[in-house]
Amino acid sequence: MLQYEARGGDVVLTLLEPGTAGTVAFLRSISLEAVGLGVHLAAGAHDILLQAEYILTAVPSRQVSSSSSTAQGKKKSNVRSNQPKDAQEGMQQAYSNLSDGLGKSASALVRTPLKKYQYGASAGSALATAARGIPAAGIAPVSACASAAHSALLGLRNSLDPEHKKESMEKYLGPTQTHNRD
Repeated sequence: MLQYEARGGDVVLTLLEPGTAGTVAFLRSISLEAVGLGVHLAAGAHDILLQAEYILTAVPSRQVSSSSSTAQGKKKSNVRSNQPKDAQEGMQQAYSNLSDGLGKSASALVRTPLKKYQYGASAGSALATAARGIPAAGIAPVSACASAAHSALLGLRNSLDPEHKKESMEKYLGPTQTHNRD
């Protein structure tokens, strides 16, 4: 496997018998675990940032709980049922997630205040709308980056371990719907 030696302050790692199936299996297992951990961390960070984004959008508290839970339910079901089949599709979803996050920021800072001004609000009111949108506009790209990392890592994991994707799909969609999607 790996040989670790410390010689005079230098650390030397040597791969022993690189052609063995055991070494390859070990490295594959470690890689899958690392990618899986990244998937879970990115998903958790995205969920937290999404909650912060909902809180900062200045929606009244009764609507935040109901609308955010509805939106989150849709998002979670989409993430679980719309998993990328491979790394390439994961990168495409990541790009889409980044684009959506930047669009949310642009909307909060420019589009919404501009529409308000065009519909007769004063310039001060439009600027106040833009100022209120700054916190959410700052979080949206960060949340999008977490979502993009999740999609990219999920695609990589599904490329490395297609069986895990199948198990996940069966867990969340049931065995009959899973076969229809493959």
